[in-house]
Amino acid sequence: MNIKTICVHIALAALVFVGASCEKQFVESTNEGGDVVVDNKDDNGNKLPTLNVKFNVLGVESAQNGTASLKSKCKRLSFSVFDAGGERLNYRTITQLSSDNDFGKVSLAIPKGKYSFVFVAENGNAAPTISEPNTVTFKKNKLTDTYCYYGELDIKGKASHDITLKHCIAKLRVTLNDVTPQEIDTLSFYYIGGSSTLDPTTGYGKVSSRQTESHAVERLAYRGKSTYELYTFPHADARKLKLRITAKSGEQMLYTRAIDDIAVESDDVTDCSLNFFGENPEVGR
Repeated sequence: MNIKTICVHIALAALVFVGASCEKQFVESTNEGGDVVVDNKDDNGNKLPTLNVKFNVLGVESAQNGTASLKSKCKRLSFSVFDAGGERLNYRTITQLSSDNDFGKVSLAIPKGKYSFVFVAENGNAAPTISEPNTVTFKKNKLTDTYCYYGELDIKGKASHDITLKHCIAKLRVTLNDVTPQEIDTLSFYYIGGSSTLDPTTGYGKVSSRQTESHAVERLAYRGKSTYELYTFPHADARKLKLRITAKSGEQMLYTRAIDDIAVESDDVTDCSLNFFGENPEVGR
């Protein structure tokens, strides 16, 4: 993983965000830890013979390429199976937890045929929804560290496959170098240029998103600098982020700053460092 650093020295700015589409949530009932249910009936409702296909996610227990193990970074692994026409065969997104003994090991009973498989590992508070091979959404569009795999296979007999999940998220680490004033209780980060919906077939973001993260100010921020982490799925065209930071006391906005042209990449951390608070709440520094 690479880390880029941006040192920001800016005056007070106002930023208007336009042209970004909102995202439509695909809602389903997701039951963690359940067995995989695969549609193995033909058009007449007759059951088809199935073959056992196993997947072993590499790097679950031990580190690979100098990084920490997947199990230590992600608490949930979700997956779905799709037929050649893109229809999901299991009736819901299936999820394993890192505390499960079989975390990272998937066994399917599936009829012969061509299929696509999507795996997503993340660290959020709820399982993602894998509604289509190219569409993964996350509850309330909140993102965490995320890994994914997409593969197409022609199943002709029982087999076992080792797979490696790709680190597909970009992290923006924002550091406010000055002390947060005591009257500030919330910091809000509003950013465009990335996506909160993942396309596993490409490993990039699928839609243009308006993303917002709000953080309660922690006690240490009133005595020194503070750091906040934001996540997004970059687009294939490497478009840059626009970020607006707002500091509030209750519902009253006291400070705001805008930053343009922040470059982010998958499997990468961009450090953005700035002096944010001014002596006059209305004009900043």
